[in-house]
Amino acid sequence: AQVSALAVAPGNSDFVVVGATDGFIYRNDAALQAGPNTVWQSSRPRNGFVSSLAFDPSSSGVVYATYAGFGGSHVWRSVDFGVTWEPIDGVGSTAIPDIPVHSIIVDPANPGRLFIGTDLGVMTSNNDGRSWAVENTGFANAVTEWLALGSDDEGNPMLFAFTHGRGAWRVALHPAKPDPRRPSGRRGQ
Repeated sequence: AQVSALAVAPGNSDFVVVGATDGFIYRNDAALQAGPNTVWQSSRPRNGFVSSLAFDPSSSGVVYATYAGFGGSHVWRSVDFGVTWEPIDGVGSTAIPDIPVHSIIVDPANPGRLFIGTDLGVMTSNNDGRSWAVENTGFANAVTEWLALGSDDEGNPMLFAFTHGRGAWRVALHPAKPDPRRPSGRRGQ
């Protein structure tokens, strides 16, 4: 197996999780001291290619993993530092379809809001993965291989989506706040 994903806990560079092409997720809480003979603890939520890993920015004990394959659950969450995992693909008509999931982002201002890059485009959950919907606020319906957080020139948080063949897209992560210098109801001054 080869390494296919890696994440470092925010605020704790010693805690690292690594995903592999065979579905295993390895963890180490002293990664900065790790050497070639260090044994990393592991778990295997499912078989398949671990496509991305992400920490909840408000709690390093919460880790997310995605799998880029067909069959089985595609998004997993651990609330115990990667020891055990639960699938969070949703159910029924609000579930993630059986498609590869390539990337996951946790909204830093609202950890219950998740974004995933899939073969159908960007999908989102506002309830910790209990239900999912296609994100229709400006992204292309194209294979989305990677998601990233950033900001625009004014410092507003943005979500960036990098697609296969349709370029890079961005949308505001949160609604823009009104400019206090501009009177409401008046534009262009």
